[in-house]
Amino acid sequence: MSRRKIIIPSESPGGLSAAPCEHFGQCPVFTMVTVEENGISAVEVIPNDHVGCRNCFDPIKSLWERGMSVLLVYKLGLFPLRVLDSLGIPVHHLSDSKTVEEAVKGYLQNQLRDFSAHDTCSGECEH
Repeated sequence: MSRRKIIIPSESPGGLSAAPCEHFGQCPVFTMVTVEENGISAVEVIPNDHVGCRNCFDPIKSLWERGMSVLLVYKLGLFPLRVLDSLGIPVHHLSDSKTVEEAVKGYLQNQLRDFSAHDTCSGECEH
């Protein structure tokens, strides 16, 4: 397994024990979990400086610049999904994950399904 930086939109205060946030663009923070051969090697909480602006592109750009390689999410608009696809960022649906740690473990065990256009939100994002 290569080094991956997994992003999960999270409720405050973020971190492994935080609950995943319902919607990507409206989350207060993002938890970035770096995984390597031996499992989780780092956890960073990143404030969502773009919350409330109803624009999912700016957080994507910011997270891309930090090295995002995977996104785990409940809801996301079609436009941001297309942007992530064009960047080669895989997106997976969080399913029933109750914590960030549970979501990361589900991803590492291939238990999370791919996020599809059928999962996208309607009208919550302007872009």
